[in-house]
Amino acid sequence: MRLLPACILCILTGGAWAQSGPEVRTAQLLLKPGVESESIGLQIGRSSYGMRCTAPGCEPGDPAMRLWSRGMWSPRWGAELGLVDTGRLEFDGGLSRAQGVNFSLVRRFSIMDSLSAYGKLGTTYGQSATTAGLAQRQGAGSGFGLSYGAALNWDFSPTLSASLEWENHDFRFSTGDRGVRSTSLGLQWRY
Repeated sequence: MRLLPACILCILTGGAWAQSGPEVRTAQLLLKPGVESESIGLQIGRSSYGMRCTAPGCEPGDPAMRLWSRGMWSPRWGAELGLVDTGRLEFDGGLSRAQGVNFSLVRRFSIMDSLSAYGKLGTTYGQSATTAGLAQRQGAGSGFGLSYGAALNWDFSPTLSASLEWENHDFRFSTGDRGVRSTSLGLQWRY
């Protein structure tokens, strides 16, 4: 997926803007008016493709990963842009993999001083590929799909926090649309 390296660069340079001089900071405020806080994060976990295996050897391969950047325009509301890699799934002699770019609206719920919950709703533009297996056909798919999720977040310092997250991204596969769910642990840095 050629879009992923460009998006990674955009997400990673967001933190550099916050550290730059006044002219860059002014440009940043013009591009993102009303942003109260910003953060970047990395989630690592496992995905479930919602497929039933009919032969031995059906198992997840690579871990699922998500790299994201979030801007909160109030203590409760914000938006998030992220890269999603659901890892690969080996099944019946075949292999499936899905990746995408996600945009979500984020709602934060404060539970205690250092503990909060997040709910997310948005869309993912994804690309998938499936190699032929015993019960699957080979092919690729791409397009927009619904995404949603929830997370618990623990702030263990003013700039660092850890999270436990569950999310679903709808991808188009050669066999039809399918929701890929993942559970992950992550770290985020606020700047």
